[in-house]
Amino acid sequence: MNVEELKGKTVLITGANSGLGYALAEHLLKAQANIIMLCRELRRAEEARLKLLTLFPKGKVGLIRMNLSSLTSVHNAAEEVLAGANKPDYIVNNAGKMFGPYMVTEEGVESQFGVNYLGHLALMKFLFPLFQEGGVGRIVNVSSIAHRWFPFEFRNILQSAHYHPVRNYSHSKLANLLLSRSLNKAFQGMGISTVAVNAHPGISRTNIGRNLPQWMVPVALRFGQSPEAGALPIMLALTDVEATGGDCYGPAGFQQWFGGAQKVEVGASAHDDRLAAALWEWGIELIEGKSI
Repeated sequence: MNVEELKGKTVLITGANSGLGYALAEHLLKAQANIIMLCRELRRAEEARLKLLTLFPKGKVGLIRMNLSSLTSVHNAAEEVLAGANKPDYIVNNAGKMFGPYMVTEEGVESQFGVNYLGHLALMKFLFPLFQEGGVGRIVNVSSIAHRWFPFEFRNILQSAHYHPVRNYSHSKLANLLLSRSLNKAFQGMGISTVAVNAHPGISRTNIGRNLPQWMVPVALRFGQSPEAGALPIMLALTDVEATGGDCYGPAGFQQWFGGAQKVEVGASAHDDRLAAALWEWGIELIEGKSI
């Protein structure tokens, strides 16, 4: 892993105040990169920012409020990024929601899918001027081994009667992989040099797993690795000079659950161009129909 190329670069991270995102921020600051944190709760995020600056006094850590369950909030955050003097060289779409009871975003979308996929799609759409300017070299969309667990059905993300917390999470993480596919297609069609790749942390012991079903808890305790280890595939996704659009990085151990970072294979559904296009069109239509 060649982290030298990160020195002096700016990395925008969604959900950087805790868990995987915070561990990634530590790795990046150690590599002498700069950070822009996009976080939902400003108080907690500011505490995390100050902690990072205590650990890395020479680091540069910016903070912008963004709630991925509100397209208005995403738009406002993107406008701050575009207006800022320190533009990102890399973007990591890391923030996410995992399991829990049925809830909806401001736009009425099931919240796991709304936060994990739709919110990040909106952020990419609103930041498109950066890509057109050629300033962002790479986007990393953070997925999960859960993307393989269920065949995708649109009704599961649109109708509360079909909500299942684990299945909907699985759908949202498959959609994250398909977002990279759609972004790369859009970039290639417009002659944009930005490349979108993927990463996943395997089984990591972070606060996102606080709503784990009871049957998953022993597995997480037995095989879960630290957030610092879980963030290593993202670091490799950012730094691999041989990365091509759509590549995925994850743990090298059993079933991609744990272990050192390497390039990994994804499920067959993550190569589904028709599903990628359908999700992209659905999301863009919803975003463009929202009065920001």
